[in-house]
Amino acid sequence: MTTARLRRTLVATAALTGSILALAAAGATPASAAIPSNNTTILLVHGFNASAPFGGHIDCRDATMTPWAQGLRDRGFTVRTVGWYASDTNCDLSVPGIADNTVNTSLDQVAREFTNLIANRFGTTPVAISAHSMGGLVVRRALHGVDDGHSGFSTNIRVTDVVTSGTPHGGASITAFCSNGVVSYVQCQQAAPGSSFLNALKHNPQTTGGTDWTLVGATCDPIVSGTSALAMTNGSAGPSVFKRTIPAPFGNPALCAAVAAFTHDDLVKSSTGLDIIATGLRTAS
Repeated sequence: MTTARLRRTLVATAALTGSILALAAAGATPASAAIPSNNTTILLVHGFNASAPFGGHIDCRDATMTPWAQGLRDRGFTVRTVGWYASDTNCDLSVPGIADNTVNTSLDQVAREFTNLIANRFGTTPVAISAHSMGGLVVRRALHGVDDGHSGFSTNIRVTDVVTSGTPHGGASITAFCSNGVVSYVQCQQAAPGSSFLNALKHNPQTTGGTDWTLVGATCDPIVSGTSALAMTNGSAGPSVFKRTIPAPFGNPALCAAVAAFTHDDLVKSSTGLDIIATGLRTAS
């Protein structure tokens, strides 16, 4: 078999494996919080970006956000993108206080403002969340503050489902590049393995009525390891945390570099990644 043909075979097998995982997820239906209806707003919460403008910036119509949002709309969901950096552009919604937010703004503050956004915009109307990368830490800290009644967090909100994709629940060693003594962004420090921020985060935090959590990771993700992406436990009286891993081709991590394996952004913009998010939103975990 030629090298090119082997590569095509490995890529096809990896995609098929991911699809099988998504189908398997659809079959798991233990009792838990309410499943979002087509009218439930799905909030898309982006991750970290220190690119220009230097204080942090995401264009909510960029090459990752656009297929992520449109992919979920195509799957029947009502979607709103959320901005939380001051320089974010083209987002449907923004957290209050966004004008001060940069990569040096504590995720505690962003999380608090995120709960205020939900309260101000939706009140007690149920919403659900799809979060990517560091955005999942924002959401987890937000629901932690809600669950434990922390000061400044809007506690009278309802989030029925959260799906985090490639979120460094166990930290990401790549954060060393932006917390290295030359530059040292607060958000990178907080997402570093073993940080005080991560160690203090509540596992499986809940809102009124119960919150289903689905964690998604990929073995071949070069930014956040599959192990870190799944590093949140049941931890509370809420529904069990549902976990999905997109495996390496043929189950062999050594093949990650040999094929067009899942990238960090593919977790939210590829068909397989979007299918798993949709399944997580619709599955009682």
